[in-house]
Amino acid sequence: MLIAIKNRATGWIAWAIVILITIPFALWGINTYFEGAEDVTVANFDGEEIDYRTYQRALYNERERLRGVYNQNPEMLSGGVLGRLVIDAIVDEVLLFRDAQKHGYRVSDQQLVETIQNHPGFQTNNRFDREQYERVLRISGLSVSEFEELQRQDAVLQQIRTGFRESAFAVDSEVDAILRVLFQDRFGEFALVNPAAFIFDVEVTDSEIRDQYETNKSQYVEDEKVRVEYIRLSVDDFASNFTPSDETLQTLYDAEIARYAVAEQRSISHILLEPQGGEITEVSALAIELVGRLRSGEDFASLAEQYSTDVGSAENGGELGWFSPGELPFPEFESVAFNLDEGEISEPVETEFGTHIVRVNEIQGRTVKSFDEVRPELVEQASRAQAEAELFETSEQLRNLAYEEPENLRFAADALNLDIEFSDWFSRGFGTGIADYEQIRGAAFSDEVLAQGFNSDLIEIDSDLQIVLRIYDHQETQQLSVADVRSEITEELLLSESRELAKELSESLVDELKLGADWNSILTANGLVANELPTRVDAATDPSTIGVVLHAFSAKKPEAGNQTFGSGPMADGSYAIFRISEVRNGDVASVSEEQRQRVVAALMDRFGDGMFDSYIVLLRDGIDININPELL
Repeated sequence: MLIAIKNRATGWIAWAIVILITIPFALWGINTYFEGAEDVTVANFDGEEIDYRTYQRALYNERERLRGVYNQNPEMLSGGVLGRLVIDAIVDEVLLFRDAQKHGYRVSDQQLVETIQNHPGFQTNNRFDREQYERVLRISGLSVSEFEELQRQDAVLQQIRTGFRESAFAVDSEVDAILRVLFQDRFGEFALVNPAAFIFDVEVTDSEIRDQYETNKSQYVEDEKVRVEYIRLSVDDFASNFTPSDETLQTLYDAEIARYAVAEQRSISHILLEPQGGEITEVSALAIELVGRLRSGEDFASLAEQYSTDVGSAENGGELGWFSPGELPFPEFESVAFNLDEGEISEPVETEFGTHIVRVNEIQGRTVKSFDEVRPELVEQASRAQAEAELFETSEQLRNLAYEEPENLRFAADALNLDIEFSDWFSRGFGTGIADYEQIRGAAFSDEVLAQGFNSDLIEIDSDLQIVLRIYDHQETQQLSVADVRSEITEELLLSESRELAKELSESLVDELKLGADWNSILTANGLVANELPTRVDAATDPSTIGVVLHAFSAKKPEAGNQTFGSGPMADGSYAIFRISEVRNGDVASVSEEQRQRVVAALMDRFGDGMFDSYIVLLRDGIDININPELL
């Protein structure tokens, strides 16, 4: 039990975690839609326009979200599918916010301040840090006023959604019905039909390749790409050129010596006594008895192994390990432990877990790390401080020089004795190296840089990295030929047709089973392997079984003495066939109140979200959305 107190996360978390300030509801920011388009219009609706830069920022944010959720590259959503989803989301937000303003939804200054000050990304030692707040916003490319306006807008939209959810209600009969299904057991088996088994049965012809190409020609294009030349300013590069003197390091050590203090530590053991079917008075009497025996000289470890109900520490003679003040979870326990002398046995100590007898095995007093021990840290700190100062000064010079000679970087590079570097090719939505940063791609494809050929403004990636770039090479969007994508189309057709064959086989097998064919004979004849069906939805943890369970639990219950057969596609392209021999509904009476309330909350959220979606449909009624598909 208490052994776990030592398994704590230590160290400090980097302050520049921009994702902490991501707006939960908004893809980008509604205010940008009312500031006027800065370049090409991607879509317009009801008097509003969505400009390309805003669309690209929203698209990038959604792609990053999908990567985080699904751990995969959402480029698979081709043909503008993801782009249209993003446009729809932007339209919904604008319409919602306009209607919210119309009906007087507001967020007070006090609410806004509390939200921001309680945000963990803006706190140091659990307190709001104004300097950190402004620094993180600067890195994210937002001014304080812009971010606070986004927070107001998001809070308004969340008020609307919350209002719908809180107005929903759940009927007891509906809750009972869901609980019976939720805790239902289904018994049966399943087998998977793998499309790979049909690959050699598929023949892809030139005619099919040509038809596929012509039908989906817009998919087979190479995106517009650029390469950039750039000047990079990095704190690490500056720091590597600086070697602080011993005098500087000593001064820094003296100024921050409190940081290098190591708090007093104590090695602590305990014996935990909990009522085991007896009365609390019996535990108290035993505790008093053991204290007397320990103080008379009996071995603590032996008594801990014999009597302590904390199994984890009892096996180690009651030892819990080393602790500093503030690390023990119970104030009453810690108060006693840090007021005992070395080797002293405490009186019985009561906590929520039972009665403890505490012994302090060893005490290590408060110490301060020596100068030599922390010298590497001091060197890094002093070097970084100097590097940050030099970076700031050089970045201002670079900004000015790149502006004075906007049509080349060589002037600025020579003046500051800096190198010019070159990127690989990258598109508006994807790149590697420095082009992995959305700010870099956004700047490279801006009108000022791409169309006019000027140097970019200074791009602050984070506090450690700043870049100025210009276009080095440019490649327009190109239609790929059939020859260019022949292997890709062939693979698509092979996969598609083999999946279709797997589907046809699985459906034909289910038809045979429904007509009375024997399950085991069918599987054997087709080289399929039977697997036991997980009895509940939450029992399916393997990706290969989750899809099967969802199909099986949505199938009709078998009638008495019969079986239910079915099939369905899996996420990996295979097809499953299954049989259900028995279904047992969940026992509502055995469901805990906590489980019941979770279902009630889920139902209310579902009904509320349904009303919210209907509300959006109503707002969209009569509104035409015009999208330029070439820009998606």
